This record gives sequence, structure tokens and C-alpha cells, in this order.
Amino acid sequence: AMAAESVSILYGSLPLDDNFGGSTNDEGSMNVHVDPLTIHLADDVMHVKAWEFPGWGSATSESADPAELKDLDATLVAATHAHRLGEWPATAICGNDILSSCLYTAGIVAVRAGKLAPVAMAVVAAILYLYRYIYGEVVNAIPLNGGSYNALLNTTTKRIASVAAALGILSYVATGVVSGTSACTYLQSLVPSLPIVHASVGLLFFFALLSIIGIRESAGVALVIFVVHTTTLIVLCGMSVVFLIQDKAAILRANFHADYPDVSVAGAAYAVLVSFLVSTHVGLIRVPGSLSTALFFGTCTAMLGISGFETSAQFVEDQAPGVFPKTLRNMWWGVAIFNPSISFLSLAVLPLPILTTHKDTVLSAMAKAVGGRGLETWVAVDAFVVLSGAVLTAYVGITGLVRRLALDRILPSGLLATNRWRGTNHWIVLAYFGISASLVVALRGQVDTLSGVYTFAFLALMILFGVGCMLLKFKRSDLLKQHAEGRENAPWGVVVVGVGCMVLALGGNLVSDPAVLSIACVYFSIVMGIVMVMFERVFVLRLLLALVTAMWPKSKGEKKRTAAGDGNGAELLNGHRNNSSGDQSTTGDDIGNDGGGGYVDESSSAGASPFHALSSPGMSIARAIHAINGPPILFFCKRPHLPTLNKAILYVRQNEQTAQLYIVHVTEKREDMDAFASVVSLFDRIYPKLKIDFVQVVTHGYVGFGPAVVEWVSRKYHTPKNLMFIKQPSHDCAHTIANNMLYPSQDREMKQLTFTCRNCSHNERVPEHCIYVNKLVKDARNQMDVLPEDIIDDPTLQRDFDVVCPMCGQQGAAFIRSHDGVKQSTLALIWICLNRDCQTDDNGNRLPTHRWMDDAFR
Repeated sequence: AMAAESVSILYGSLPLDDNFGGSTNDEGSMNVHVDPLTIHLADDVMHVKAWEFPGWGSATSESADPAELKDLDATLVAATHAHRLGEWPATAICGNDILSSCLYTAGIVAVRAGKLAPVAMAVVAAILYLYRYIYGEVVNAIPLNGGSYNALLNTTTKRIASVAAALGILSYVATGVVSGTSACTYLQSLVPSLPIVHASVGLLFFFALLSIIGIRESAGVALVIFVVHTTTLIVLCGMSVVFLIQDKAAILRANFHADYPDVSVAGAAYAVLVSFLVSTHVGLIRVPGSLSTALFFGTCTAMLGISGFETSAQFVEDQAPGVFPKTLRNMWWGVAIFNPSISFLSLAVLPLPILTTHKDTVLSAMAKAVGGRGLETWVAVDAFVVLSGAVLTAYVGITGLVRRLALDRILPSGLLATNRWRGTNHWIVLAYFGISASLVVALRGQVDTLSGVYTFAFLALMILFGVGCMLLKFKRSDLLKQHAEGRENAPWGVVVVGVGCMVLALGGNLVSDPAVLSIACVYFSIVMGIVMVMFERVFVLRLLLALVTAMWPKSKGEKKRTAAGDGNGAELLNGHRNNSSGDQSTTGDDIGNDGGGGYVDESSSAGASPFHALSSPGMSIARAIHAINGPPILFFCKRPHLPTLNKAILYVRQNEQTAQLYIVHVTEKREDMDAFASVVSLFDRIYPKLKIDFVQVVTHGYVGFGPAVVEWVSRKYHTPKNLMFIKQPSHDCAHTIANNMLYPSQDREMKQLTFTCRNCSHNERVPEHCIYVNKLVKDARNQMDVLPEDIIDDPTLQRDFDVVCPMCGQQGAAFIRSHDGVKQSTLALIWICLNRDCQTDDNGNRLPTHRWMDDAFR
């Protein structure tokens, strides 16, 4: 092939001198100075199979209507606060799971720890306190559904994150099955003729219907269950205290004089291997009980008492702003108060032999001892109800996780279908019901083995979340600089200790019962296999295509298409410079309208269909690969930085199933895009199997890159936002991932409060009459003369459309807080009217923005 005319790319990448020609900034990063670099491109012959070639990329310029962007901003703000869960409904959904654990953990912990069971429960509460900050830091930095999967997806690769996804699915399947059958087992103590299998399936079906109705309605039911269960625990603890006083602690003293229980552990490493192969307790030896064994194995077992803590991170997008940290706080207090208390009071009410005998129904036994048959019935019914609530938690958690996985194309997109009745993802709910119900039937209601699987999956998820937090600190430290009012922070020591404790807990559970490892691996392999087949379906299809081609070859063999060879590559690069000035100028194919989901018909250039070299079965497989790779990926890029663009392309090639990538540049006014388009075209030639298009989006004076523009691009190119990504935003980016408009900080030496605007680099000292009031002049905080008049146009302000303005009487107001950075408290809550008519007089003259202080702060 003839060499193409050389093309100059104006991009610098070479250092000026031996010391890299750079200077070090305050953060220790090197600022490297570069010289312009001229690249000479020659048309090499690239052998690419015709059906694999998606076509050359193009360049286009799109105009976004400012009025449309403003409407999108208003719509997004309204959607942000619509149908969001408040503090207690959100707490109830995950709290039912975590508080229901005391129904069975008190007994099984007593079997391992004996009289030290309350201490083991307290140690677990302390470990959970560390994880409260770990979860708070990660989710507040990246407030998206997915839990451990979300944390690892933003710090590692999709393949690694899919491991957490598989564990999450396994955990929720086990949660639903175990909680449902346990609930029916409690109910069977009152109705002996109740069939466990049929009742469990019926219970799962009831909550499937409730989940299809909607999360807000489900949250209402969960809140009722949560209140009833909490009341029951308070009553039971109160009556147990009365019993303890009347008994003069005789049973308690007797239990504390008992010996520590013996424990069974794996005697050697081969025991784990043998148990993995034959699922027996081969090699287990009996170890005499001691203080260390009771405390260690009791704590490991007590970890089951905090299951459900991870659920809140699975539906964080359904929670109102600021709710997530409160759910973590509320759950921790519930665990810290009830679990050690009930464990201690069970030792005060029941002798240890009876306690271990009734280890699965400890609360019922306690109720019978302190309140007779009536209280026992109440507790049994409450146990049934709250364990049923844990089933609801499983439905909510699995829906949030699977929806995220389907949006990321790890699971089939068909699961995202919503019904017209309630707008819920009914296929996710029904699929979960089908799997859980089939497990109940297959296991005949005997779910002891599945309980061990749940413990394994839960602890593994907690470990992975902690690892995700470490990686976030190491690789995404700028995201953590965006911390604002009310956000949790986890120092390195907290993360390391928390993860270390979880690793020890998982090891302790496996050592005490190594057979669970084999069972867990079987279940995990099944789930992971399904996830990996979906994630690697293109690779699987390519292997199948190779096999089919080898078995049914065409007589002339497979022909290969020669891409570029006549100088077209150079013409493409020059074409960007020649045609980039118009409003809708395009070189190559018109973006988004190439008719093949990112692929072009090569019949005109190659003389035949791109599938002409394939046999009929192979052609069907190739078309299936085309369909999978059809949806494009969009990358929003600020400037043509070669390392950033190359990293983005490599990420897409390694993690996404697509053959088309759009590089999108957003600007407020039309700019010369020649240099940017040429750099994109350079990468388009480097990666011939990936069609790389350049798109310039002009907002015509409206605010540049932001949520409204992303929504506009998503609608324009019919691409979900989960298939779009950006470079990690800096801590001073206008639209951060966890966005707040303003945040205060205190200069300790000057004793002065300052504030920083999220929408610009504005950072100034707070005057006495600002809403962010100097601590020394708190009495002036209601004088808000310096508040910018255009603040109501900011789309990032938290808004509440239920608030009525006292001046104009219309609904809708934004609010901001005056914050004390030292005491971590709110000084004032200021409301700002969003009604434009409230800010102009009869002659249309601009008046000061109407704002008022919340009565609670006057």
C-alpha cells in the first residue's frame, strides 16, 4: 500500500531537558513542560476481518438549546427529591434484617462463647462502629447503588467488581430463603400443622407482590414491622430486668461460674481440603474451652448478628440527601444496644444448658420464662413478622444490585423492563422469587447449609467493601477531598483494623466449620459462572465462531478486509480540519446514524457483505456479536490529553462490550475543534476494531458540562448514562459526584470561617452578615445581605417543593445551611424562594432574593 501524506498533530509530549523540564507543585506532582510534537502517519496495511471492522470514526458538532438545558435542569432537580425515602423508612428496610439477627445469634454465640457471649457481642458492635465510617466515606464519595460492587468498580476493573456482584447476589438469595423459612419455623411453634415449604413459598410470593407495588409502599410496611419489633425487644428486655431483680441474679451467677465451652476446629490444613472435596467434618478436633477460644470464636460467630448492614448501600439512590449516614448511625445504635443486652439478659434468665438447647429460639424461651405463654406467643409472632421484614430487605437489596448490574451490561438488559402500573422492575423481582422458591423446595425447608453460605458471602462482602475503601483512598483521593457537612471520614487506621477484624472473623468461621467452604464455593461458582458468562459473552461467542468456522469452513476460506491502503486515513485526519467549522459538520459517517449499531456495511468498499467469508452458522454468531457490541460508550473529555484519552480507550477495550466510542467535548461557545478532532482520529487509526468518533456539544452560553448536558446527550444519542464516563473530577470541580454547592471551613489561626462555592473557584472570608456567619458574631446570622442574587439558578442546591414561601405563598424553596466546622453542627437553615415573581416588583425591577430562616434556628 502507498504511504499516506504526513499529517502534523499539534500535541506536546516530550520533556525539554534531562530533569523533565518540570516543576513540582504543592501536592508533589510534576508539571512537565512539553514541546510541540509532529507525528508522520503512513498508511500501513492493517489486516482486519471484515465483520470485525466497525468503520472509521467521524467528527461532528452538536448545538444544545439553552432553553432545553434549563428545562432539563429543573426536571432533574425535581426528580432528585421525588419519591425519596426519609431517615426512618430507609432505616426500617435494612434495620429489620439487622435487628432480626438477635433472634438466633444470642443462642449460637452462647454455644461458642458461653458466659462471654455479651462481650463477644460488644466486640462486634465496636467493629461495626469502624465500618460505619468506612461505608460512610465510600458511599458519600460515590453515592450510587451497588455496595461493594460500586466501590470496586470505581477503583478496579469490571471483572474484579463482578466478584463482589456475585457475592452480593448469593448473599441476598441466602437472606431471602433463610429468613423466610426461619419466619415460618417460628410460626410453626404456634401452628404445629403449618407446612414449612408451602408457607415459605407463599411468604416469598407475598413480598414479591409488595416489591412490585413499589419501594415507598414497601418502606411503609417495613417501618411498621420495625416499630413493632423494636417495641417487642424493649418489652422483653424490661421484663427480663424485672426477672433478674426478683431472681437476685442467681441464674446469672451460676452461668458465670460455668466452664468455657469446648470448640471444634480444623486440626490441620488437609482438613479444609478434604472437607472441600467430600463436604464432611474430616479432621476436626475438639479444643478445650478457654478465655481466648470463647472470645475469638464467639466474636466470629457473633458477626452474623450484623448481617443487613450492607443493604443500605444497595439503595442509596432511593434515599433523600443526607439520609444514608443516618441509617448507618441508627443501625449501629440498634446493634450496640440490643445485641449485647439480649445476650446478657438471656444468661440472666436461662441456665446455659437450656440456652444452648433452645439456641434457635432463644427469645421465645426467654419470653416464656419471664412472661409466660402470652409473652411467648407475642415474641413468636413478632419473630415471624420481623423475619418476614428481612425477606423484604432482600428484595429491596437484590433489586438495587441487579438493576445496577443490568445497567452496566453485566446482566441482561431485559431485567430493566418496568411495568406501566407501578414503574417497578418486575422481572428482577419475579426472577428472584423463582430462584428463592425453587431453593426452598429443593432443600425441603432445611436451610442450615445455606445459612453457612450466607455467613461466608456476607463477611466476604464486608471485606471487599473495606478493600474498596482502601483503594479509593489510594487511587481516588481527590474524591475524598469533596467531603462536606455531615459526611463520615475513615482514617487509614480505622479501615485497616476494620478489614483485619473481618478477615479474622471469616477465617474463624471457616476453621470452626471448614465444610461450609465447600458448600459456599459450589453456590458461589454457580452464581459467578452466570455473571462471567454474561460479562464475557462476546469472548464466548468468538470461541464458538472459531469452532464453527473450523467445522464448517467455506471453500475459499475466510477473507480479510484490508483497512486503509489508499491514503484514506490521512484524508480522514485532514477532513476534520476542513469541515469542523459548521454547526453540524461531519466527516465520515453521520454520528449515531450508521445503521448498524456502530458497524458499517462494507459491501460498497470491499465488494461484498462483511459476513461474506463466513458460513451460515458463523454468520449468525457474527451478527449476534455485532448486536452485543452495538451500543456505544461515551467519554466526556475536557481537552485532548493523550494519556487520558489512551487510558479511556484501554478501559473501554478491557471492560466494555462495544465497538464504538464517542469522545464528547462540551463547550459554552463554538470553538475550533481541528486539533482535538485530529488527536481523536489518531487513536481511531491506532485501534481499528474500535470506531472512535469525536463530538463537540455547544451550549451557547449556558453553563458548560453538567447534569443537564449529560441528560441532553443521553437523549440525543439514546444512550443510558451508565454507558457514559468521565475522568475523575478534581475536588474543586463544579459538579462533583457527591455534590453540595457550598461548604464552610475554619481557619483556626485567624479564627475565621470561610466558604467555597462549588460552581466556581470562589473562596473568600465570611463577612459578619453572611449566612455563613463568623462564629464570634452568631447574633447577626439572620442578616443575609451578601447572598448572591442568582443563587436560585444553581441546579445543585437541595430543594424541597413542599415548602411554602411566606411572602408569595407559592411552593418550592431551596435551602442551605450555616455550618460550624468545629462542633460539626448547623448554625442556621436558610430557605430561598424559587419563584421569580417573588423577586421583582410590579414594574419588573429586580428585588433582593426572598429568603427566610427556619423557625428552629431563630
